Amino acid sequence: MPRTRGAGHHGPTGVAAGVQAVLAVNAELVHLYWQVGCLLAQRQQQAGWGAAVIPRLAQDLANALPELKGFSTRNLDRMVAFARAYPRPLEFAPQAVAQIAWRGP
Repeated sequence: MPRTRGAGHHGPTGVAAGVQAVLAVNAELVHLYWQVGCLLAQRQQQAGWGAAVIPRLAQDLANALPELKGFSTRNLDRMVAFARAYPRPLEFAPQAVAQIAWRGP
């Protein structure tokens, strides 16, 4: 039985555009998490913030912005660890081949 183009079929160009959109959003989230981690690490070092600040910040964020997800104590700790492991953003930027635009046949 031959395949027909249904409403959900976008062809190779549509799929490639969708993949590129997802990759762009993911890259922005990674960069955001790195920036948050850098900010928290700097404040911990410069202002002498102790370990108790991150759980309190996570709770404050959850109370003020309940629709905001991804900023739990564990995730904030991971963001700090990520920023410390990669102090320069180019160290985790996508490789050049991953940035090449997709083209259909």
